[in-house]
Amino acid sequence: MRYVLLLLLLPLNIFAATFSYSGDWRAELAMYHDLDLTKSMHGTPSADYLDPTNPLFNPNASNNTKTYWLQRFKIKPDLIIYDDVRIKTEWILLAGSALSSTSMGGSTNNMVAGGIMSGDNIHADLSVRRAWLEWTSDWGVFTLGRQPLHYGLGMTYNSGDGLWDYWGDSVDRIAYKLMMGTVWFGLAYDVRTEGAVNYYGDNKSSFETQIGYNELESNMEIGFMWHFDFGAGKERVHVYDVYQKKTFPETGISLGFEAAYRKGEERDYDADGLMDQVQAFGLVFDFLYAPGASEFGLKTGFATGEDGTADNKYHAFHFNRAYKIAMLLFNEDLGVGGDSVHGSPGIGADFNDLGAIFIAPRFAYTFSEVLKVESVIAYAMTQRRPALGKKKSLGTEFDLNATYMWKDYFETGIRMGWFFPGPYFDGKAVGMGTMATFALKF
Repeated sequence: MRYVLLLLLLPLNIFAATFSYSGDWRAELAMYHDLDLTKSMHGTPSADYLDPTNPLFNPNASNNTKTYWLQRFKIKPDLIIYDDVRIKTEWILLAGSALSSTSMGGSTNNMVAGGIMSGDNIHADLSVRRAWLEWTSDWGVFTLGRQPLHYGLGMTYNSGDGLWDYWGDSVDRIAYKLMMGTVWFGLAYDVRTEGAVNYYGDNKSSFETQIGYNELESNMEIGFMWHFDFGAGKERVHVYDVYQKKTFPETGISLGFEAAYRKGEERDYDADGLMDQVQAFGLVFDFLYAPGASEFGLKTGFATGEDGTADNKYHAFHFNRAYKIAMLLFNEDLGVGGDSVHGSPGIGADFNDLGAIFIAPRFAYTFSEVLKVESVIAYAMTQRRPALGKKKSLGTEFDLNATYMWKDYFETGIRMGWFFPGPYFDGKAVGMGTMATFALKF
């Protein structure tokens, strides 16, 4: 963190404000092969290459292998007006699509941060991702503006602030979090979609209330949230979310869980003119044992799926897209093999909305505090049984990652992943991915 003194001149007085910033630059050189899981089929190219009227038309633009070089520069400048009043922002350079219009486009609530180093420079531009006012007092925190949205373990709402996160929630919000010792209480109002300013029928908003308990001495945090999405139409969706985190410093064990339930009336998914009745549930459990340089971790959970037997009933629960368990599984378009980059919509949201049951143990070891090697084994199956006699087992993935810290602010890494498809997929080829990473933090 660095500080620069800004002098702002006003007609009647002169005051000083402190300007601080942090950020990072990251790049990845990646190659994926056989993500369609069958060597007899070819990957699906962008629609631009298949359109004879498009200058990019190439009828032979299909392959089982895709490569790219993706980079992103993020800077987070803060204007510290007073000790307790700040204007916080987040800027993304090289924001936009990476390979095609379907690859890495973004929106207000789920923006992708990345751009291709060569090829798609038209969309690789500068974007103000977030900007909000934060006022901290002895009683709590008041925020106003476009700000990150995160809750619990990140299963439902995830800000995507990690160095290698590609998706993250932002929201136009006014909120206040009241702190009363170890107990906190929060209220928030969001503008989800404004639409036309002179038309109320396309507006969507949400109201949120939170209550929680955070005891630093016992290293325990508990929270409960009620989130209500509503609009000028008939859409009314309630989200109930509860989580708990607990750390035992003397043993190196950390535990956490999050459970969420969605219920209400949502948009017409099957286009029959009737609102869909939504009733879905998701659960995740996170375990970590870190005795010294070793780490033993486990992530497991499930998301309810759609059985497709009842009209206007929707039971599919979608994890937040930023919540990841492996390099390929629920991160890439397995079984499709298109040209998207990190194109999976997330746990429970792909594979025909059949839900998911997953388990992902991992082991990591840090050598001399500069080299960290990690292995992950992830297995998943659909929560609902697929049609046409298919099996529920999606398959097993094995990942091997290594990160080397040259300096506190610079790291390089290598990631490798192999996905062994289960009987859910028709193809039996092993999907593979290799990625070299570079990151500079300041």
